[in-house]
Amino acid sequence: MQRVIVIAAIVTGVWGPARADAPTAPWSVGVTDAQKAEANRLLERGNARFLEKKFAEALALYREAVASWDHPAIRFNIVRCLIQLDRSAEAAENLQITLRYGNAPLEETVYTEALAYEKLLAKQVGDVTIECRQPGVEVSLDGARVVSCPGSQTRRLATGKHQLLGAGGGLLPRASEIVVIGGETQTVGVTLDAVPVGGGGVRPRTIGKILLSSGGGLLAGSAGIGLWAWRSYRRQFPNHCLDSTTGGAPLCDASGADHLNRARLVGDVATVMAGVGGVAVIAGALVLWRYPKEHRAVVTPASSGIGLAISGVF
Repeated sequence: MQRVIVIAAIVTGVWGPARADAPTAPWSVGVTDAQKAEANRLLERGNARFLEKKFAEALALYREAVASWDHPAIRFNIVRCLIQLDRSAEAAENLQITLRYGNAPLEETVYTEALAYEKLLAKQVGDVTIECRQPGVEVSLDGARVVSCPGSQTRRLATGKHQLLGAGGGLLPRASEIVVIGGETQTVGVTLDAVPVGGGGVRPRTIGKILLSSGGGLLAGSAGIGLWAWRSYRRQFPNHCLDSTTGGAPLCDASGADHLNRARLVGDVATVMAGVGGVAVIAGALVLWRYPKEHRAVVTPASSGIGLAISGVF
């Protein structure tokens, strides 16, 4: 469809201003005859490049032409080039400028072509508003800076995936992907996390969880070891030891004494493990209490009032 429309324009020879505009026409106010002549000279060169299918070169010449005289009929040639170069978002923006005065500055055939492009491009682009409230943060879209925060910016983008990056302000940078759907409008909010205490590395909550889990493991392990040692000794008691009649240490033969000493040694080790585990549990609990769970704010695309947010913490 695109190429049929462009070829029709070539056949009819409609490439720029073809009528005598009144000096009071909005697109001619303040434009000198010299500027108009320069614009038409560049327009002719651009037309020649377009016919040779050198669309990038034609586009550059048309841009120079509108810099001298921003006539809607000249700008429409920019739209034609951008469509041929598959740059639909830029084409839609320039088409909007082309049609700002309606059909007044355009020949009927050109105006009809422009309306056809408008319908075509409506399905190939979408509007995205990017919002950011954190001072000092810069937001980039597809590698180009679009918002200095706090602030917002609305961009018309081609359908498909686009990369969004927020960075600066002493905060953790964050990258996200947004998907543009043709003809739809969406709002994207960008909020960054604070840098963890200590400027990076292992987060305090992570340390707290490690202490809590490892301390709990030591407590459970020491209890099991101590119980095993004591039960091992008691099984030997009937055959190798007797209770003291005076309330002192049991009376054991050599084998019983060996089991008793071993039980006491393992018990001491278990006690030390329990002490270390208890300290770790208390320290982990204090760290988790000191650093409550964080809720991360992320890039939140929203379309028609429906948003998507992701949060979490380790």
